[in-house]
Amino acid sequence: MSVVTVLAEAPAARASRDSHEELTVYFAENRAMLLSFARKIAGGVIDPQDLVADAVASAVAQIARGQRIAAVGAYLFTTMRNRVHDERRSPRSRVIALVEDDVCADEEAFRSADLFRERALIRRALHSLPLEQQRALMLVVVNEERPRDLVAEFARPASSISSLVYRAKLGLRRAVLRQLLGEGERSPECRAFADALPDIFPLDRGHARTAPGFEHLGGCEACSAAWDRFTALPAS
Repeated sequence: MSVVTVLAEAPAARASRDSHEELTVYFAENRAMLLSFARKIAGGVIDPQDLVADAVASAVAQIARGQRIAAVGAYLFTTMRNRVHDERRSPRSRVIALVEDDVCADEEAFRSADLFRERALIRRALHSLPLEQQRALMLVVVNEERPRDLVAEFARPASSISSLVYRAKLGLRRAVLRQLLGEGERSPECRAFADALPDIFPLDRGHARTAPGFEHLGGCEACSAAWDRFTALPAS
């Protein structure tokens, strides 16, 4: 069974389609790395292409059950390694020992791929903020400069700069969530919900969907999945 066949036969419901699209994009961008990793750990026990296809099939099955995969790369990596481990325990297996250094290097590569996507997401959100807020975040948060040392730079008192940074952090958090809520094919209701996000909102989805103005979140699987992905981001 090929990966193309697995992806082509994936379910077409809206929430599943969004997750399936994310999986398809990830596979297209990282196909060579997935196959390279599969070759290194297969050890003659299983065909590397089958190993990748089985991992993708497992991901598709999870999506079909309505379960969101927060980190696609980590999921595929773990699934492939577990499959090889199971095959190695089988009496019929003839296993070549794994080279742990190579495995760790590939695991780090998967983490790097997921980190790259997170950084790209945050970069897009940052660029959507007013220029003064972008500058404040870069100087205070990234460069670790103190507001009192930036009085001349911003031509305002340190307390005002601290307030600017606070508003910028809230704006960035809101912009990141809006980016996630807007990914993939979304209904007009989903886009209206994203556009109407307030500056301050509860992080916990259970609390958020009972808050005034968040009724849409309680009935939309796609937005709920995007919200869960947002809260899984570091320091969200």
